[in-house]
Amino acid sequence: MYFAALVDEENRDDALLRRSAVMGFALAQAWMCVFTRGLERFTFASRAAAQGERDGFLTSGLCYRDGDGCGKDSEKAKENYLLAAKMDYVNAMACYGNLLDETDPQRWHWWGLAAARGISWRFLRSFPNLVDRFESDPSLAPV
Repeated sequence: MYFAALVDEENRDDALLRRSAVMGFALAQAWMCVFTRGLERFTFASRAAAQGERDGFLTSGLCYRDGDGCGKDSEKAKENYLLAAKMDYVNAMACYGNLLDETDPQRWHWWGLAAARGISWRFLRSFPNLVDRFESDPSLAPV
């Protein structure tokens, strides 16, 4: 049912997609997050994440980061991003790195993995500053 709702993008059947999500299909719940906001988005994201869907973890992280349908909570955002990142979700790797402090080596680890998979701008934009700091005083660099 979920796939039937998305087969023809021009004639996407939103009612069928919603029905699939309500029936508990994790990927449909994750997709509903694209079309919803607020509490409904957070609910679909949480349900998808509870079933281990990586898009659910990513969207739960976004909701916690922005306070979309829930209170802002950067620690819960990090937890959800990390779960999705460990499932090899490149966008989650970048999002997780964004929430870490510049001095945290894990930031560079996850940004480096994301860069190796095609999302390199965050890594490339920030890394030269670390190299400059390292060259001036190695104790100032996190890696």
